Amino acid sequence: MRLNSFFLKFLFLLLSTSVCAAQSTEMVYTVVDQMPYFQGCDNYGFGSDQKRNCSNQEVVNYIMNTLSYPEQAKLAGIEGIVYISFVVSKDGTVVESKILKDIGGGCGVEAIRVVQSMPNWIPGELKETKVPVQLQLPIQFQFSTLNEREEYKLRWGTLSEANEVSRKDLRRNLEEAVQVFDSQGFMTSVNALVFSCNKNNKVLSIQSSGVVTPKMRKFIKKKLKKGSLFSVIATIQKDGVFMEIDKEFVVVK
Repeated sequence: MRLNSFFLKFLFLLLSTSVCAAQSTEMVYTVVDQMPYFQGCDNYGFGSDQKRNCSNQEVVNYIMNTLSYPEQAKLAGIEGIVYISFVVSKDGTVVESKILKDIGGGCGVEAIRVVQSMPNWIPGELKETKVPVQLQLPIQFQFSTLNEREEYKLRWGTLSEANEVSRKDLRRNLEEAVQVFDSQGFMTSVNALVFSCNKNNKVLSIQSSGVVTPKMRKFIKKKLKKGSLFSVIATIQKDGVFMEIDKEFVVVK
């Protein structure tokens, strides 16, 4: 999801224009006197450019902090923009979300999940009456270049510098968090975490939303054998671009 200045302008247009439609017996609008606002911009006055810009930026921030890159899409190298349509109802809840354009690999499903998880909006108004408003949202999936990924370093407890580990070493490390730091030593949030084991050309893996789960601890204990190549893969975001930061270990005993 790359969020450059062009994308932000594009997002503003899609969140501000369209035509009206019918939903059951109630009219759903896409152009009203006061378009819906995303939460987090209470310091600005209604109708002001500052509040609209703040609302659009808060939408971007929410997507950046919530969206995960589907593993199927990563493996297939799928990138692009998913377009989602949804309605902000009279009480501000997000309803009637649907995919207008998908790029496959689970990206459309993930985009819908993010939209459906949104907190209540401030509803739109027509002639000072709250009305349902339909919006369209582009969500872009894109990975970084290798040079950008090299700015980050993965650390996992006492195993950060090791290349060869024993199963005993790994078990001792299971309660530690997987962390990613930038070139200045600042820690960044991990959006997704994968443990992968390769032995005799057979690959097994398990994924979480960024933390070492009980199932992942069990995976370490049951699946790793001597001679396995064990990989820890953390997915992060920088300016809306996804990056995979990884560390490989050879299990020696």
